[in-house]
Amino acid sequence: MNKYVLIGAVCLVLNTSCSDFLELDESQYHTVDYQFSTFENVKEVATGVYGYVVDGLQDVEGTMREVATDDAVYAWDNNEIKTFYDGSWAATNLIDDQWAYYYEAIAAANYFLENCPADFPESIWQDNYKEKMEQLKNYPLEVRALRAYFHFELLKRYRQIPVVSHSLSMKEANEIIPLSYEDAVNWIVGECNAVIPHLPVTYVGTTSGELARVTKGMAQALKTRVLLYAASPLNNKEDKASKWLLAAQAAKELIDGGAYQLIDEEVVNNQEASGLIFGVWSAANNSFEKANFPIGYEGGGIQVFVLLRI
Repeated sequence: MNKYVLIGAVCLVLNTSCSDFLELDESQYHTVDYQFSTFENVKEVATGVYGYVVDGLQDVEGTMREVATDDAVYAWDNNEIKTFYDGSWAATNLIDDQWAYYYEAIAAANYFLENCPADFPESIWQDNYKEKMEQLKNYPLEVRALRAYFHFELLKRYRQIPVVSHSLSMKEANEIIPLSYEDAVNWIVGECNAVIPHLPVTYVGTTSGELARVTKGMAQALKTRVLLYAASPLNNKEDKASKWLLAAQAAKELIDGGAYQLIDEEVVNNQEASGLIFGVWSAANNSFEKANFPIGYEGGGIQVFVLLRI
């Protein structure tokens, strides 16, 4: 009798162990503790914020804004870019409506900034610890600049926007109100001023050597563009010279730094781009050339073609 009881107990233990092993809770990989538990995980979350930066060659439903001018023509009739010139653009029919997209990006940035650790002391004996910490200290600065950039993308489209500098509760989201244009500009400029002194001019020669990350020049260029838009007749009805002066001073600071200049594609590919201010990595492909092939029966020209002027 005893041996049967023992066998039954062993089977019960084995079944329990198998059950625990099979009942894997995959939601653990989406928790805050897990996502910020290691340097590699933190980097993935920061990279996710970068993922909201849009390729400038595809900024309106996969097309260039150039096709809204006389320089190019869009081949398909069902793209929003056509509303620039077919008379259907209106307050109720927006072009390039990115309200939800960029507030999602801002939420991702706030999530990172509120949870990113300053250090991983338990990893001090791991390989490349010092190099990883050098990168880690920059991530909040980079994401903060990206958050300012996302606000600018909203501001230039909608003119009056809520500034969201922290994760919102449902109550806060329902009660938040837009700032005036000038207050939103001042907030973005303030964010740029806060990170400019601490961001690297370039990542070439650093431990990571990564390109397409936020640099000091990116924050300076963003500040310059925000101030330039604020000085324009659209937003500067009284044509105050002081606003133009602020934009000029910001641009001069970037130019006088002497760190950035025009570069060609070969230099970028060789990762020697000390002149690169900011950009988006794109895998090698011929989609742009295919889209801009002359319209015809050969399957080319599916998006736009550029008109050459003589």
